[in-house]
Amino acid sequence: MGQIELDRRTHERLRFVADLLGVSDSQAVAGLLDRAEKASLSQENDAEGERRIHAVYKATRVDATFDLATAAIEIKSGSLTGRRFDTPSEAAREVVASLNPSVSPHRNGWRFWIVTDSGRDLSSLRHR
Repeated sequence: MGQIELDRRTHERLRFVADLLGVSDSQAVAGLLDRAEKASLSQENDAEGERRIHAVYKATRVDATFDLATAAIEIKSGSLTGRRFDTPSEAAREVVASLNPSVSPHRNGWRFWIVTDSGRDLSSLRHR
């Protein structure tokens, strides 16, 4: 179990929050962190109707966003940065072609891309 050193004022504030909620100091910190994480993910993902996704191919990570309304993918890192593709498979093919031109680039984009926040493949968002 890890420990965090707090100055007196911060510890007093933490005790106040914990007492207010009727929980331990540790539970108060965990609750605050959970709340901050959810707010951050909500802001990043829901503000524009997009989800952060990525793929790792040939030891190279490619970051992108997936548009929930249109299923389009916009590449955010690597040599294809800024390119937008109408389908996940089209985006996957271009990534493979750019990183390994000697192989057939055909890929199922719904399985190729990973939802960054959940670690699940993109097909997990397909029927939402």
